[in-house]
Amino acid sequence: MHKSFQSVEITDKEFEQFTRLIYQLTGIHMTEKKRQLVVSRLGKRLKFYGMSSFSQYYDLLTSETGQLAEIPEFINQITTNKTDFFREAHHFEFIRSTMIPDLVSRGVTNIRFWSAGCSTGEEPYTLAITLSQVLEELKASSRVDLKILATDLDTNVLRHTLGGVYQESKLGPISQDLRKKFFAKTPEGSYAVNARLRQILTVRRLNLIAPFPFKKGFNGIFCRNVLIYFQQDDRKQIVARMREHLRPGGILFLGHSESLLADTRGFKNLGNTIYQRVD
Repeated sequence: MHKSFQSVEITDKEFEQFTRLIYQLTGIHMTEKKRQLVVSRLGKRLKFYGMSSFSQYYDLLTSETGQLAEIPEFINQITTNKTDFFREAHHFEFIRSTMIPDLVSRGVTNIRFWSAGCSTGEEPYTLAITLSQVLEELKASSRVDLKILATDLDTNVLRHTLGGVYQESKLGPISQDLRKKFFAKTPEGSYAVNARLRQILTVRRLNLIAPFPFKKGFNGIFCRNVLIYFQQDDRKQIVARMREHLRPGGILFLGHSESLLADTRGFKNLGNTIYQRVD
């Protein structure tokens, strides 16, 4: 009989193999402190396959069949997806009170944002709500073409973002007026994002350590609580490439724990982990 999931331990060699593979595939750096997390999350895949060792699972991942079928699920297990609507609300207040009024006053008619590491969609949909509201207040909705790109590495959370359906408990920060305006209640009691917001979003799978396949620049990039999972050299490269994909004067929004982690040369610090591209 196979060992129970709870009794399977990971050897030092196995842990090293997995951390190397995780870094190779995602750029995420797993230290010894993450050992139990790796065991817990990958242990679910051992249980799924009825395996008795982590070496068996590693052999599957590195086989020709496993590379095609199991690698996406492996990545889904490793990535972390903590998010909320209107998380770090000061960023959305800056967009509402400062950033968009400035763009509209300068006659900008094409506004593009990127939510990098969008998780289950709360961030890009919060962006869509905020941007829609302020453009409406400025009477600019009809003359501004608004699009948001939402990307993540995890295919499970991308499906959730595409679905756009959330439990009522997740909508805590959203007022009743905004719920009526941008959501429809389902027969099951959940809330579905309406077509107006869905049309603003483009949802894609993207690995931040791979080349960015974008041709046009963004007015704003959200990369919040994502860089903490990368090593310093990789963080520098990601931030530098994001800067290249910001339009002149564009804004990079980082997470509250990342203000000192990223190399922000080429940016002006506007405070509250808000950085403006300078040339």
